[in-house]
Amino acid sequence: RSLVTAGSDLKVWDITTGELRRAFAKERQGKAEIVALSPDGKLLATSSGGEKGMIKLWAVETGNLLHTVPAAYTTAIAFSPVDRTFLAGDRSGAIGIWSVQGWELDDFRQH
Repeated sequence: RSLVTAGSDLKVWDITTGELRRAFAKERQGKAEIVALSPDGKLLATSSGGEKGMIKLWAVETGNLLHTVPAAYTTAIAFSPVDRTFLAGDRSGAIGIWSVQGWELDDFRQH
């Protein structure tokens, strides 16, 4: 069980022990306003939410950046509890579904 804190730095904490699991290097993480942790605690998705926004997918254990996907104006990110996908919503109401390998699987837009 983990908790993610974002702000001036990005950290993943073990909520059972209170110990720091991972601190991400500031120069690599960039601004992270939207964050989501995968159900197994192994992956972290972050986004700045801006016009030129990207969703970054990180390996919590190593701190390595695994994938970057384009996603402007992201307002929310959530991982699926049943498979290896995550969803990202933006301020227009669109929702994209992505694989954890960085492939866009589907895109839902308001009509």
